[in-house]
Amino acid sequence: MKQQPLLGFLFALITAMAWGSLPIALKQVLSVMTPQTIVWYRFAVASLALFILLGYKKKLPQFSKGGRFIWLVLIGVAGLAGNFFLFNSSLNFIDPS
Repeated sequence: MKQQPLLGFLFALITAMAWGSLPIALKQVLSVMTPQTIVWYRFAVASLALFILLGYKKKLPQFSKGGRFIWLVLIGVAGLAGNFFLFNSSLNFIDPS
């Protein structure tokens, strides 16, 4: 496999800039929306985008075959939702910087 360090650095830079600007943007959004609503919209948009992408590539998971791992998925979803909610709630008490 061909290594592309410049492309890797570019992706890392874009990721760092996106995560760095997220609290600043969310601080503005919190003046008109509650943290619960922001988390709900983030999950809804991400779920819809993933569903469309996997459906387009014909790689939607079959839940009947993966029944024993459903608890791990539910724990992961609950953990991510809690993380996003607490992060958004903390912006009410501290500055984004």
